[in-house]
Amino acid sequence: MVDGLILTRGQLESWAGRQLTDGEIDRLNDAIPCSSTPDAIGMIVAAFDVADEA
Repeated sequence: MVDGLILTRGQLESWAGRQLTDGEIDRLNDAIPCSSTPDAIGMIVAAFDVADEA
């Protein structure tokens, strides 16, 4: 069982398409919970439930 997921700096920079400064990483840390990312994760998990029912 996984206790949590970690987004590595490398993953974030890959998604951003460039290297990020420490300040930008800090800003992402604050921004992600207020972004659409939690909603996207909820939609992905809901799709798991639908696939499990099929």
